[in-house]
Amino acid sequence: QAVAALAVPEFATTRRVRLLRPALQLSAGLVGICGLYAAVVLIVPDDVRAALLGHAAESFGAVLPAAAVAVVASNAAMGPLVALRAHGAARASLAARIVVGLSRLVLPVAGALLWGPAGFFWAGAVAGLLGGGWAAFVLRRAERGVDA
Repeated sequence: QAVAALAVPEFATTRRVRLLRPALQLSAGLVGICGLYAAVVLIVPDDVRAALLGHAAESFGAVLPAAAVAVVASNAAMGPLVALRAHGAARASLAARIVVGLSRLVLPVAGALLWGPAGFFWAGAVAGLLGGGWAAFVLRRAERGVDA
C-alpha cells in the first residue's frame, strides 16, 4: 500500500500518456526486491528457522518455498493497478481489481482443497502472476482508449 501511495502521484504528474512501461518496471522492481528477500528467508539455516518459529518450523518448512514464491508473485499487479489509478480510469481499474481480487481468493482456496497447504501457496503464486498479466492487459486497453 505504501508503494501505491507514493507511486500514484508520481505517475499522475508525469506528462506521459502511456504508463505501461513504467508500470511494468515498478512491478518488476517489487518482484525483484521481494525475490531477494525470499531468497534470504529460504537460505536461513534450519536451526535458526526453528529458533524463530518454534514448534511450527517443521510444518511450515514444507510449504516455505511455495509461500515465498506466492509472496513474490503477489507484487506482479501493483504497477499496472497504480497506473490505472493514476490515469483516473475508474472503470478499468475496478474491472482489473475485481479479477485480481477474485483470483487471489478463489485460486488459493481451490489449491488448498485439491493439494493441501502447499497447493494453497502455489495456487496463490499462479493467482499473483495471472492477476499481474490481467492488470497489464487492462492498462494497455485503457491507454489505447486514452489515445483514441
